[in-house]
Formats: sequence, structure tokens, C-alpha cells
Amino acid sequence: NEVCDQGCNNKYCSAYEWRSDFSVPLVAACESDIGAICAADFYQCAYNETVEQEAILNGTISCQASSPFSIYLDPNIPLSSNHSCQDIWIGDGKCDDACRTEQCFNDRADCALGCSEDQCLVIFDFWTLVYDLSNGAGNKLNHSAACLSGWPLAAAAFDLNSSFAFCMDTMQRYDYNQDSQLNFREFVPLA
Repeated sequence: NEVCDQGCNNKYCSAYEWRSDFSVPLVAACESDIGAICAADFYQCAYNETVEQEAILNGTISCQASSPFSIYLDPNIPLSSNHSCQDIWIGDGKCDDACRTEQCFNDRADCALGCSEDQCLVIFDFWTLVYDLSNGAGNKLNHSAACLSGWPLAAAAFDLNSSFAFCMDTMQRYDYNQDSQLNFREFVPLA
């Protein structure tokens, strides 16, 4: 029912790590309360962050549960939009902000190099090209203009679905501030 049922807001309705001592439940970003962490009742009930942060400091929770507390996650993006760190992301050569916690071994130094193989420069150059082609204003691009001008280039370069509808769906997925404009911060994960 996607609501916290008070009768199930307790330790018995929470999930735990396999073979844990059941002292700290698994947590996830609350869908109903942006910025909050939920645990009980299938992650519908808010969890006391102070206890959770203490558990992180003591190293008693998993990498995935520590992800929402990574200081590198953009606070302007709703917590539910940030993916929890996955084991396969650690040490894969790509910097994942969600994996930049002690429990995730700080992404096994994937972030130490900064931009690998000039990836950041390529993303910025592509942004500049799309921005210029789409007649962007105020460091933002209208989704329709980006889909008409920039998307065909990206689709050809990266073998993507080139349809306008697919582009618009993709733009909406990365429109974190819901303004129907694409800014550089939203463009980076899109790229």
C-alpha cells in the first residue's frame, strides 16, 4: 500500500543482512519522503538516521546501506534517484559517488584519478556542441531542442534509439529538478 503501517514499524518488520546480529536493519531511500531513509514495512517507515549514521561509523552496515550517506552525492538530486552502490561497481574503473564510502572501500580508488581517459573533457565538449546546436539559453537546454538537435548525433555515435519519443523519455528520467530543461549537472549522468 506504499504507506508506513504503524503496526509494522518495528524491528520485526525490517530486513537484515544475512548472518547479522539483527541490530541494524537494511535501509533504502524513502519514496514517500525525499531525503529520508526507510527500513521497516518494506522500506515504507522512516528510520532514525542518527542510529544509522552511528552504525556506519562503527562499520556494522553494508556498503549498499551506507550509499545514501556518501558525502559525494549531489544534495540537489532526490535521494530516491541515487542508486545504491552495487558490488560490481567497486573497482570497475568508473568513479561512482554512491560507492565513495568506507564500507564500499571508497570505490577502490576509481575516483582517485579524476577523469580517466579524458572522459570529462569529452562529456563537456559534447555538451558544448549540443548546447550550441540547440541554441541553449542560460546554461539550459529545452528538452525538445536537445532531442531535435543533439540526440541524433548521440544516437549515431553510441548506437542508441534515435526516436524523438525515446529521447524525451530519457530527458524526463534525468530531469532531476523537473523544469523540462537539461542543465550540465543532469547531462553528465545522461552522457
